[in-house]
Amino acid sequence: MNIIIFVLILINVYGSDKTDSFLAGSVVKSDEWIIDKKKDKEIFKNNVSFKNAIYTMKTDYAVYDRNQKLWFAEGRVYLKRNLNNNSYIESYCDSAKYDENYQKAVMLSKNGGVKTVFFDGIKKEIYTTYSIANEADLRSKTITFEKEFKLITSSLTAISDMAVYYEDTKEFELQKQSQVLGYNNEYLIFFSADKVNINRETKFIRAWDNVYGNIKRK
Repeated sequence: MNIIIFVLILINVYGSDKTDSFLAGSVVKSDEWIIDKKKDKEIFKNNVSFKNAIYTMKTDYAVYDRNQKLWFAEGRVYLKRNLNNNSYIESYCDSAKYDENYQKAVMLSKNGGVKTVFFDGIKKEIYTTYSIANEADLRSKTITFEKEFKLITSSLTAISDMAVYYEDTKEFELQKQSQVLGYNNEYLIFFSADKVNINRETKFIRAWDNVYGNIKRK
């Protein structure tokens, strides 16, 4: 089956920098492309992908609603945003929705949760999160993790019922029933608190409200 390729020139009305628009200049590919003129929708089936200088999306199935300016994606959805210094954020989920008007993307997964990887291109560090749902706000550069949040690094595991990531400060804010387990060659550190902040750059961890923990030798 022939692959259909075309270039999207849609520019988000809220985007002051056109190169940072989710769809600006994207090359879209799929095995099948259907235009529903009555509903004003475009349907993409099998091996769907689009890519520009900043964003990449791959999925099994996608629909673009022109009236509402909404993208819907289902089945093995992969999303990636390139950052400076070869850093990036990428997510894996079962379904996703992107609203052009509000510049927000919602990711959901039925089994295993939404996996998101934060890669630091300079330090070569990886922070991996899991949650039932993510909401990324491109304007505020935040990601909200809903339900069963887990953060894993090479020396730390943290869980919470809800968390928010702030790209500008590189900080995770765990907001509900948070627990942190830190470890190195000698010690295990465990504590719980109502709220915990974990900074990717400074490695500082702050906890407040009902803090309780202990330190053990291995």
